[in-house]
Amino acid sequence: MAKLIELLHELGRNDPAPIGFGRPAKRKQKPALLVIGEASPRQIKTLVSNGAIKHLDAVLVAGVPSVEDAKSLGDVLWGARVSRVNEKGLDELKESGCDFILVESEEAPAVVLRDDGMARGKELPLDVTERQARVLEDLPFDFLTLKYDVKPEKLTLAGLLEFQAAVSMVGKHIVLEVSELPSESELSLLRDLPVDAVIVPAGGLTAKRGKLIRDAIDAIEPRKPRSHHDEPTIARSGTPIVDAEGHDDGFDDDDDDDDDYEYDYVGRSRRF
Repeated sequence: MAKLIELLHELGRNDPAPIGFGRPAKRKQKPALLVIGEASPRQIKTLVSNGAIKHLDAVLVAGVPSVEDAKSLGDVLWGARVSRVNEKGLDELKESGCDFILVESEEAPAVVLRDDGMARGKELPLDVTERQARVLEDLPFDFLTLKYDVKPEKLTLAGLLEFQAAVSMVGKHIVLEVSELPSESELSLLRDLPVDAVIVPAGGLTAKRGKLIRDAIDAIEPRKPRSHHDEPTIARSGTPIVDAEGHDDGFDDDDDDDDDYEYDYVGRSRRF
Protein backbone atom coordinates (compact mmCIF):
# COMPACT_ATOMS: atom_id res chain seq x y z
CA MET A 1 0.00 0.00 0.00
CA ALA A 2 1.22 3.51 -0.83
CA LYS A 3 2.40 5.52 2.17
CA LEU A 4 -0.09 8.32 1.39
CA ILE A 5 -3.01 5.91 1.72
CA GLU A 6 -1.61 4.58 5.00
CA LEU A 7 -1.51 8.14 6.35
CA LEU A 8 -5.07 8.79 5.17
CA HIS A 9 -6.25 5.65 6.96
CA GLU A 10 -4.56 6.79 10.19
CA LEU A 11 -6.12 10.27 10.32
CA GLY A 12 -7.25 11.28 13.80
CA ARG A 13 -5.95 8.14 15.49
CA ASN A 14 -3.65 8.07 18.52
CA ASP A 15 -0.22 6.49 18.36
CA PRO A 16 -0.30 3.04 20.01
CA ALA A 17 0.52 2.91 23.71
CA PRO A 18 4.02 1.58 24.51
CA ILE A 19 4.22 -1.98 25.78
CA GLY A 20 5.56 -2.53 29.29
CA PHE A 21 5.44 -0.98 32.73
CA GLY A 22 6.25 2.52 33.79
CA ARG A 23 4.68 5.93 33.68
CA PRO A 24 2.29 6.14 30.72
CA ALA A 25 3.46 8.65 28.14
CA LYS A 26 1.08 11.03 26.42
CA ARG A 27 0.24 9.60 23.04
CA LYS A 28 0.49 11.84 20.00
CA GLN A 29 -2.68 12.11 17.96
CA LYS A 30 -2.59 12.01 14.17
CA PRO A 31 -3.79 15.18 12.39
CA ALA A 32 -7.40 15.59 11.26
CA LEU A 33 -6.24 16.48 7.74
CA LEU A 34 -3.06 15.98 5.75
CA VAL A 35 -1.29 18.97 4.20
CA ILE A 36 0.09 18.41 0.70
CA GLY A 37 2.12 21.21 -0.83
CA GLU A 38 2.19 21.52 -4.62
CA ALA A 39 5.28 22.91 -6.34
CA SER A 40 6.97 22.76 -9.72
CA PRO A 41 10.12 20.64 -10.11
CA ARG A 42 12.37 23.73 -10.07
CA GLN A 43 10.80 24.95 -6.80
CA ILE A 44 11.57 21.77 -4.86
CA LYS A 45 15.09 22.68 -3.79
CA THR A 46 13.91 26.02 -2.41
CA LEU A 47 11.25 24.28 -0.31
CA VAL A 48 13.92 21.98 1.07
CA SER A 49 16.53 24.67 1.70
CA ASN A 50 14.24 27.21 3.40
CA GLY A 51 12.73 24.60 5.76
CA ALA A 52 9.12 25.01 4.59
CA ILE A 53 8.92 21.39 3.53
CA LYS A 54 9.11 20.12 7.12
CA HIS A 55 5.62 21.52 7.77
CA LEU A 56 4.09 19.46 4.93
CA ASP A 57 2.91 15.86 5.10
CA ALA A 58 3.69 15.36 1.42
CA VAL A 59 4.71 17.21 -1.74
CA LEU A 60 2.84 17.08 -5.04
CA VAL A 61 5.22 17.84 -7.91
CA ALA A 62 3.48 19.59 -10.80
CA GLY A 63 5.02 17.44 -13.52
CA VAL A 64 7.71 14.82 -13.64
CA PRO A 65 10.80 15.79 -11.59
CA SER A 66 14.30 15.09 -12.78
CA VAL A 67 16.32 12.42 -11.00
CA GLU A 68 18.29 15.19 -9.25
CA ASP A 69 15.14 17.00 -8.08
CA ALA A 70 13.64 13.74 -6.81
CA LYS A 71 16.81 12.98 -4.86
CA SER A 72 16.73 16.41 -3.23
CA LEU A 73 13.42 15.44 -1.59
CA GLY A 74 15.22 12.79 0.44
CA ASP A 75 12.77 10.96 2.70
CA VAL A 76 9.93 13.40 2.00
CA LEU A 77 6.74 11.71 0.80
CA TRP A 78 5.97 12.92 -2.71
CA GLY A 79 3.81 12.34 -5.74
CA ALA A 80 3.41 13.77 -9.23
CA ARG A 81 0.62 15.47 -11.15
CA VAL A 82 0.79 14.06 -14.69
CA SER A 83 -1.22 14.62 -17.86
CA ARG A 84 0.18 11.89 -20.06
CA VAL A 85 2.65 9.27 -18.96
CA ASN A 86 3.56 5.98 -20.61
CA GLU A 87 4.68 2.75 -18.99
CA LYS A 88 8.34 3.72 -19.11
CA GLY A 89 7.53 7.02 -17.43
CA LEU A 90 5.66 5.18 -14.68
CA ASP A 91 8.69 2.94 -14.15
CA GLU A 92 10.93 5.98 -13.81
CA LEU A 93 8.60 7.66 -11.32
CA LYS A 94 8.43 4.52 -9.23
CA GLU A 95 12.22 4.11 -9.25
CA SER A 96 12.65 7.77 -8.23
CA GLY A 97 10.55 7.24 -5.10
CA CYS A 98 7.17 8.54 -6.28
CA ASP A 99 4.41 7.38 -3.91
CA PHE A 100 1.26 8.69 -5.61
CA ILE A 101 0.08 10.02 -8.96
CA LEU A 102 -2.65 12.56 -9.68
CA VAL A 103 -3.90 11.92 -13.22
CA GLU A 104 -4.66 15.28 -14.82
CA SER A 105 -6.07 14.24 -18.19
CA GLU A 106 -8.51 11.58 -19.30
CA GLU A 107 -6.45 11.34 -22.49
CA ALA A 108 -3.66 9.67 -20.50
CA PRO A 109 -2.96 6.05 -21.54
CA ALA A 110 -5.10 3.57 -19.61
CA VAL A 111 -1.88 1.91 -18.39
CA VAL A 112 -1.62 4.79 -15.91
CA LEU A 113 -3.97 2.72 -13.71
CA ARG A 114 -1.71 -0.33 -13.59
CA ASP A 115 -1.10 -1.90 -10.18
CA ASP A 116 2.45 -0.95 -9.14
CA GLY A 117 2.20 0.16 -5.51
CA MET A 118 1.76 3.88 -6.26
CA ALA A 119 -1.58 5.42 -5.26
CA ARG A 120 -3.76 6.96 -7.97
CA GLY A 121 -5.95 10.03 -7.85
CA LYS A 122 -8.23 11.93 -10.20
CA GLU A 123 -10.37 15.05 -10.04
CA LEU A 124 -13.97 14.68 -8.87
CA PRO A 125 -16.14 17.11 -10.88
CA LEU A 126 -18.33 19.31 -8.69
CA ASP A 127 -21.25 18.49 -11.01
CA VAL A 128 -20.45 14.76 -11.10
CA THR A 129 -23.25 12.61 -12.52
CA GLU A 130 -24.36 9.28 -11.11
CA ARG A 131 -22.83 7.54 -14.13
CA GLN A 132 -19.46 9.25 -13.58
CA ALA A 133 -19.57 8.48 -9.85
CA ARG A 134 -20.13 4.78 -10.52
CA VAL A 135 -17.13 4.69 -12.85
CA LEU A 136 -14.88 6.50 -10.35
CA GLU A 137 -15.97 4.01 -7.68
CA ASP A 138 -15.22 0.98 -9.82
CA LEU A 139 -11.87 2.07 -11.27
CA PRO A 140 -8.76 1.68 -9.04
CA PHE A 141 -8.49 5.29 -7.90
CA ASP A 142 -7.36 5.60 -4.28
CA PHE A 143 -8.35 9.24 -3.81
CA LEU A 144 -10.30 11.95 -5.61
CA THR A 145 -9.56 15.67 -5.64
CA LEU A 146 -12.10 18.47 -5.50
CA LYS A 147 -11.39 22.02 -6.63
CA TYR A 148 -12.11 24.62 -3.94
CA ASP A 149 -11.76 28.25 -5.02
CA VAL A 150 -13.82 29.86 -2.25
CA LYS A 151 -12.16 32.76 -0.46
CA PRO A 152 -11.65 32.36 3.32
CA GLU A 153 -14.79 33.21 5.33
CA LYS A 154 -16.87 33.23 2.10
CA LEU A 155 -18.23 29.68 2.19
CA THR A 156 -22.04 29.81 2.00
CA LEU A 157 -24.56 27.15 2.93
CA ALA A 158 -25.39 26.78 -0.77
CA GLY A 159 -21.71 26.21 -1.51
CA LEU A 160 -21.35 23.66 1.27
CA LEU A 161 -24.41 21.79 -0.01
CA GLU A 162 -22.90 21.71 -3.49
CA PHE A 163 -19.63 20.24 -2.22
CA GLN A 164 -21.52 17.74 -0.05
CA ALA A 165 -23.62 16.65 -3.03
CA ALA A 166 -20.46 15.77 -4.98
CA VAL A 167 -18.65 14.04 -2.11
CA SER A 168 -21.72 11.99 -1.18
CA MET A 169 -21.71 10.39 -4.63
CA VAL A 170 -18.49 8.48 -3.90
CA GLY A 171 -16.91 6.60 -1.01
CA LYS A 172 -13.20 7.28 -1.55
CA HIS A 173 -10.68 9.56 0.13
CA ILE A 174 -11.36 13.19 -0.81
CA VAL A 175 -8.53 15.71 -1.20
CA LEU A 176 -9.42 19.40 -1.46
CA GLU A 177 -7.36 21.57 -3.85
CA VAL A 178 -7.36 25.08 -2.36
CA SER A 179 -5.90 28.34 -3.60
CA GLU A 180 -6.13 29.81 -0.08
CA LEU A 181 -6.52 27.92 3.18
CA PRO A 182 -10.13 28.13 4.48
CA SER A 183 -10.76 29.46 7.98
CA GLU A 184 -10.63 27.06 10.94
CA SER A 185 -14.42 26.87 11.21
CA GLU A 186 -14.74 26.26 7.46
CA LEU A 187 -12.06 23.56 7.61
CA SER A 188 -14.05 21.81 10.34
CA LEU A 189 -17.15 21.81 8.14
CA LEU A 190 -15.22 20.60 5.10
CA ARG A 191 -13.51 17.90 7.17
CA ASP A 192 -16.95 16.45 7.90
CA LEU A 193 -17.96 16.13 4.22
CA PRO A 194 -15.60 14.20 4.71
CA VAL A 195 -12.35 15.67 3.38
CA ASP A 196 -9.10 13.92 4.32
CA ALA A 197 -6.39 16.24 2.97
CA VAL A 198 -5.78 19.63 1.40
CA ILE A 199 -3.45 20.52 -1.46
CA VAL A 200 -2.02 24.00 -0.96
CA PRO A 201 0.15 26.06 -3.35
CA ALA A 202 3.73 25.73 -2.11
CA GLY A 203 5.75 27.37 -4.87
CA GLY A 204 6.71 30.42 -2.81
CA LEU A 205 6.08 28.89 0.60
CA THR A 206 8.33 30.06 3.42
CA ALA A 207 9.04 28.25 6.67
CA LYS A 208 7.01 30.86 8.58
CA ARG A 209 3.99 30.54 6.30
CA GLY A 210 4.34 26.76 6.33
CA LYS A 211 4.19 26.73 10.12
CA LEU A 212 1.06 28.90 10.10
CA ILE A 213 -0.64 26.43 7.78
CA ARG A 214 0.54 23.50 9.90
CA ASP A 215 -0.73 25.12 13.10
CA ALA A 216 -4.11 25.89 11.50
CA ILE A 217 -4.52 22.27 10.41
CA ASP A 218 -3.35 20.89 13.76
CA ALA A 219 -5.97 23.02 15.52
CA ILE A 220 -8.74 21.10 13.75
CA GLU A 221 -10.32 18.35 15.84
CA PRO A 222 -10.35 14.88 14.26
CA ARG A 223 -13.58 13.74 12.67
CA LYS A 224 -15.64 11.87 15.25
CA PRO A 225 -16.62 8.27 14.40
CA ARG A 226 -20.25 8.06 13.44
CA SER A 227 -22.43 6.33 16.00
CA HIS A 228 -25.37 4.12 15.15
CA HIS A 229 -27.59 7.16 15.58
CA ASP A 230 -25.86 8.75 12.59
CA GLU A 231 -26.40 5.80 10.26
CA PRO A 232 -29.12 6.07 7.61
CA THR A 233 -32.46 4.70 8.74
CA ILE A 234 -33.53 1.91 6.43
CA ALA A 235 -37.25 1.30 6.25
CA ARG A 236 -38.14 -2.37 6.45
CA SER A 237 -41.39 -4.17 5.85
CA GLY A 238 -42.63 -7.41 7.34
CA THR A 239 -44.89 -8.90 9.97
CA PRO A 240 -44.74 -6.92 13.24
CA ILE A 241 -43.28 -8.78 16.20
CA VAL A 242 -45.00 -8.49 19.58
CA ASP A 243 -42.85 -8.96 22.66
CA ALA A 244 -43.82 -10.55 25.97
CA GLU A 245 -45.34 -7.31 27.18
CA GLY A 246 -47.42 -6.89 24.06
CA HIS A 247 -45.32 -4.10 22.51
CA ASP A 248 -44.99 -4.05 18.74
CA ASP A 249 -41.42 -3.34 17.53
CA GLY A 250 -42.57 -3.08 13.92
CA PHE A 251 -39.98 -5.47 12.51
CA ASP A 252 -39.86 -9.10 11.52
CA ASP A 253 -36.91 -11.05 12.96
CA ASP A 254 -36.69 -13.00 9.71
CA ASP A 255 -36.18 -9.87 7.63
CA ASP A 256 -32.53 -9.79 6.55
CA ASP A 257 -32.64 -6.90 4.09
CA ASP A 258 -29.75 -5.27 5.95
CA ASP A 259 -27.46 -7.83 4.32
CA ASP A 260 -27.92 -5.95 1.08
CA TYR A 261 -26.10 -2.92 2.49
CA GLU A 262 -22.47 -2.19 3.18
CA TYR A 263 -20.92 0.74 5.04
CA ASP A 264 -17.74 2.43 3.91
CA TYR A 265 -15.03 3.95 6.09
CA VAL A 266 -17.04 7.11 6.84
CA GLY A 267 -20.30 5.36 7.64
CA ARG A 268 -22.15 6.02 4.40
CA SER A 269 -24.32 3.23 3.04
CA ARG A 270 -24.50 1.98 -0.53
CA ARG A 271 -26.94 -0.46 -2.06
CA PHE A 272 -25.27 -3.44 -3.76
